[in-house]
Amino acid sequence: MKKVILVALLSFLASAFAIAQPRALGLRFAYGGEVSYQHSIGSNFIEADLGISPSPAGKLNQFLLSAMFDFVPFSASGFSVYVGPGVQMGFYHSEHYLYNFGVLAQVGVEYAFAGVPLNLSIDWRPAFQFPNAWFNPTSGMLGVRYRF
Repeated sequence: MKKVILVALLSFLASAFAIAQPRALGLRFAYGGEVSYQHSIGSNFIEADLGISPSPAGKLNQFLLSAMFDFVPFSASGFSVYVGPGVQMGFYHSEHYLYNFGVLAQVGVEYAFAGVPLNLSIDWRPAFQFPNAWFNPTSGMLGVRYRF
């Protein structure tokens, strides 16, 4: 019986810890746009984005799903600096639909307003997509997210 109570208590604490983690949902804008979701893990966070961006041909017709794990090496007075690796998959339309996969990095700065559940971010996310071997070094975006 003690084991059952202990397992139940640990399960409750683990679920409460998972639910209590801060999250944010919003948009990222630049040449293209994304719906963005962040989930905090301690002082770090996981980010998942779904959006459209320019294809290798330069047209705004590439649909991407990106996921990053961002480390927060510095945080003070609402400001946070984050950096992390990620992966990406998507497709774009040229003469026919083509699929691509990618690896990316993200470096950014975020400001969380005190007393208001809103944060703003600006980041740079260079990506290398394959199989077409396309490197995109100029993918910076402005993010606006609601924290809950």
